Amino acid sequence: MHKKISPLILCLSILLIGCNVVKDSSSSSNPISVESSSSESSSSIESSSSESSSSEESSSSESSSSESSSIESSYDDSLRLAALAKAANHQIAEDYDVSITPETNGKTDSSGSYIKNLDTSSMVYDTNGNPIAYNICASDMTIYYGAAYISLEAVSAYIYAFGELHVNYGYSGVRSSVYSEWGRYGRLYGSKVYSNDVSRFPGEPELPGGTSTYTYRECDIGSSSYYGSRDYSRGVYRICWTTDQEPGEDRYVFYSTNHYCAFQEYLNYEGGWGQRFGFRYDSLSYDVDPSIKTYPAVIKRNSI
Repeated sequence: MHKKISPLILCLSILLIGCNVVKDSSSSSNPISVESSSSESSSSIESSSSESSSSEESSSSESSSSESSSIESSYDDSLRLAALAKAANHQIAEDYDVSITPETNGKTDSSGSYIKNLDTSSMVYDTNGNPIAYNICASDMTIYYGAAYISLEAVSAYIYAFGELHVNYGYSGVRSSVYSEWGRYGRLYGSKVYSNDVSRFPGEPELPGGTSTYTYRECDIGSSSYYGSRDYSRGVYRICWTTDQEPGEDRYVFYSTNHYCAFQEYLNYEGGWGQRFGFRYDSLSYDVDPSIKTYPAVIKRNSI
């Protein structure tokens, strides 16, 4: 004769099994994270950045190894908490309708030339020498390797620092699977290489290096209607960057609001955007023709 199982015991067993599953998923060797979270997951990526900052301030007299350990702890926490937020179908912390237009221009010198920051010393490495975090210059924000980002500033900084895309990006040819996993926070890239070939595309300005010096890639930055269209239209907002450099090395990162017809360079600090150059896109009624057509050289410095 079988004994009946108490409903209370059954519920507790299910909860314990669920906790073990979440624990196992959060310690995966290929973690998936999100940029912070909604109010329900406020200690995700960006909030863990502020925790890291306060931790560093309070321990400024400690050794550099202690500081590195603190960052690594925040990195692990951000991945763990963000993975839980994703599993619970929470939002990425940023509002969905994020800004896709640079809010400020970069700093200039006395001649009016824009200044690009070459200092990448804020890259943080783990004990094995692998990059795990990057403190954005002139900002209190830290971005973490392996995390997911959607805002223009965060995506640009991540690509500049690590030279690759975030986990919430996927190939446009399989966009349905990207959206199935990430919903409206999924982002796409098209061809693996941006040609930078003005002989084939004369309506696009040439980026530094032409077709032979560097290899460029491209990806989307989504507007508020990015996921809303029934055919998952990729829109006209793009980021292009060079892939020839190692993480922590200076690279080119450019942003286009009109499908490669005009660009602005990301200058490696918060709010650091160079002068817009190129051409207007005739199909966009709101587009403005840039005053210069070719890439404007910038002043490169080790600090700003």
